[in-house]
Amino acid sequence: MLSTIELSKLIKRNGGQLLDAFPIEEACQYQHLVRDLKVLDVKDHTLFQQRYVQLYKLRGQGVNVVFLNRYFELMETYKQPHRLELRILASALWGIRPLRALSPVQFRYLTFLANMIVADFPIYNQPIAHLFGFKPPIQSRLDHRERLNIFLRFYQMLQRTYLEVGEGVEVKKVLIACKVKLKSANIELPKQKRLEMLLRVLADLHQKKVLV
Repeated sequence: MLSTIELSKLIKRNGGQLLDAFPIEEACQYQHLVRDLKVLDVKDHTLFQQRYVQLYKLRGQGVNVVFLNRYFELMETYKQPHRLELRILASALWGIRPLRALSPVQFRYLTFLANMIVADFPIYNQPIAHLFGFKPPIQSRLDHRERLNIFLRFYQMLQRTYLEVGEGVEVKKVLIACKVKLKSANIELPKQKRLEMLLRVLADLHQKKVLV
């Protein structure tokens, strides 16, 4: 498991690569969606939903009209100021005892939802899991609740690590440089979102084995 210090040093050493590979188009789309989320009733706004589904590639098993309706109902409900908890969000999305056990893809979709509402909630994906040495719970003997508990324990560690890295001095210059690059494209993202996106880039580069 990567420590905060190790992660901060990785970001600092590879700052140039991270900025070169930073997904400007995703950042632009995210900014527009977040702005629209504040003023639209997204549970009934087809265009917003289409743009969101296209950006995050929500598809595959379990993603149907019923799921998407519930997904955007929750986005509309939880965008109002209150404390966001993934466990409560998961229960509201799939129920307490769903028939299908939670998959890594489903958990990723859950973090997409949380991150759209609150930038402090990082997005989970396979490269992030690999970077931190996390093995997703996919054993058939584990039910939905057991898998969710394992995911949430890892995710809580992830949130703490991101917060600590963001407050450290090691990555300050990279975050500022990222802010400047985004500003040149008329994009403004909060620090935690910039960091979250930089860490996904880092995880992708780590998987390609091109980090220094």
